[in-house]
Amino acid sequence: MTRALVLFAGVALLPALCGPVEARAETIEVALCAGGSLSIPLRESPAKPADRPCCAKGCHGQRKRAPAAACD
Repeated sequence: MTRALVLFAGVALLPALCGPVEARAETIEVALCAGGSLSIPLRESPAKPADRPCCAKGCHGQRKRAPAAACD
């Protein structure tokens, strides 16, 4: 390999050595098929967890709604 090619390869790998730069987006812009765009604002903090955990055992049976006490 020539010296210029080795230098070019080293310079090309420099961004990979530095790692990604932190970026903070406040919105997501989505392009629509009919033209135009949609702006989706991002929250500062993640959503709060539910006060009560959902029923993990699967309360769905032949009845349409299981009583709340059945899932505890």
